[in-house]
Amino acid sequence: MKFEIKITDKDMFRFNLYHTYHTFNGIISVVVGIFVFAVCYFVRDRLQPTDVILYIVLGLALLLYSPVTLFMRSKAQVAASEVLQNALFYEFNDEGILVSTKVTQEEGASNSALLPWKDVYKIVETKAQLLVYSSRVNAYVIPLEQLGPDLKELKNYIKERTDDFRLSFKS
Repeated sequence: MKFEIKITDKDMFRFNLYHTYHTFNGIISVVVGIFVFAVCYFVRDRLQPTDVILYIVLGLALLLYSPVTLFMRSKAQVAASEVLQNALFYEFNDEGILVSTKVTQEEGASNSALLPWKDVYKIVETKAQLLVYSSRVNAYVIPLEQLGPDLKELKNYIKERTDDFRLSFKS
């Protein structure tokens, strides 16, 4: 099965957001941010108005810092990467997942990497993406909208070649 995928900054942002908020630090930042708002609410009668404002600013900073920085980093990452500026070509075959790119259209040069099925760390389906992790932190991002009707067939193909404990599909 072959697919041509174009990664946008929105796709990269979704991946970074998913990855961040599915780690311990991401979860803790949300919990602490909510905790700050809860503390502010329950002790508001004993606080000065400036203290309430400080609590609110601290809570907002904890909850908004990561998404804002991830958004800016995603835009910069896509803009700075010549590879992500062009389409990625995915080929799912019996050996594994072959990912290739056209580095320069004029020269026709290409780069490719094969991720053997045995080296797939995990594959996660989110609402908008299929994330093929090659390690705990690195993944190939495949927007579901670009797979179209081939998604079901691709998921079945992957299920036949990957251990169930490595898969996290929606259905």
